[in-house]
Amino acid sequence: MRFAFCLFLMALAAGPVLAEDQPVQDTASASVSVAPAKVLTEAQKRAAELDHLFAELHQPKLLNADSIEAKVWTLWAYNDSPTAELLLKQAGVAMDDRAFDTSETMLDTVVESYPDFFEARNKRATLYFNMKRYDDALAELDAVLDAEPRHFGAMAARGFIFSAQKKYKDAADAFREALSLNPNMQGVAAALKQLQHDYPDI
Repeated sequence: MRFAFCLFLMALAAGPVLAEDQPVQDTASASVSVAPAKVLTEAQKRAAELDHLFAELHQPKLLNADSIEAKVWTLWAYNDSPTAELLLKQAGVAMDDRAFDTSETMLDTVVESYPDFFEARNKRATLYFNMKRYDDALAELDAVLDAEPRHFGAMAARGFIFSAQKKYKDAADAFREALSLNPNMQGVAAALKQLQHDYPDI
């Protein structure tokens, strides 16, 4: 009995457990809400991946430049529409077979139906170059570079077109710009070196 009475007195001395006596982290966790993670769209994911790949292209002594370039080209050739991608591939096959009229018809369809798909315009620039329609090709490349200023392929193509037009100063400038975007293009570097050898003033 005496032992029980002592326990009773100790309980009175301790007093009731109040809300403010609860651990701080309990109340804090109840009042702080966690913001939901931001969900990126597929286009944003591709843009982030391109940023990463371009950063890699500028790493010194890069050993896997070809692999990185291939990934960049794959992302550029991607479209949300499988139809657009299929037509682009078929146009490329027709071009390789020198069926230029067929290739142009396909590319015209892609460009008109998917105006934001700049890689279709880049492919059409290649077609125009093969057809020696140099001014048309340059107009297409300008549109590509407006959409993707880092398009080293389009910038290099400008250099080769200017060379074909005997505009060697413009060609050298385009090659330098292309190499500033992607310093690993050996063919472009060789073309620039040859121009500088043949025309030292450029």
